[in-house]
Amino acid sequence: MKSNSYLDSLTRIAWAYLFLFLNLSANSRTVSVNLFPDWIGWLLIFQALPAIEKEERTAALLRPVVVLLGIFDAVNWIASLFTGKPLSLPLLQLIASVLTLYFHFQFLTDLASVASAHGLPRFSARLLHMRTAATLCSAVLSVLYYIGSLDALSGILLFFLIGVSLILAVWFPVSLFSFRNEERRRAF
Repeated sequence: MKSNSYLDSLTRIAWAYLFLFLNLSANSRTVSVNLFPDWIGWLLIFQALPAIEKEERTAALLRPVVVLLGIFDAVNWIASLFTGKPLSLPLLQLIASVLTLYFHFQFLTDLASVASAHGLPRFSARLLHMRTAATLCSAVLSVLYYIGSLDALSGILLFFLIGVSLILAVWFPVSLFSFRNEERRRAF
């Protein structure tokens, strides 16, 4: 029987991905602040990790990565709150991008492993598809950002990237809530 702690952790993870993938900003003349800050997503995942670690040992390796990404995003969010823009530290941003890529790849692999171990191959496959989509999307956006082409995008390609981002922002939480619901159904 699955514990309430594990099921609560799956709920936190689903909400976390909503915060990580949705960027809704409040703007004034000088300040733009994300109303769904990434650091809240990292905090939710950090809170969920102990229960996931009981199901999949390798998830413990992600704890320091989550802490670093949470701190980095919190500092950027606070900087945006007071200065109107995030810190401009290209090397730290590059490191954060690489850590984010690693995190999503490993974490979604761990969740897929848990789903498989719990006899949910359909969810395991879906989580692996999500992992691949997140990795590809993050990699493409990071490369475009670092070569300076992100601002130059226009037309169809820009709408395509926005569309893919919106699909991911909906697909991840919906899939994770579905996974949680199936785990809950089987537990009780």
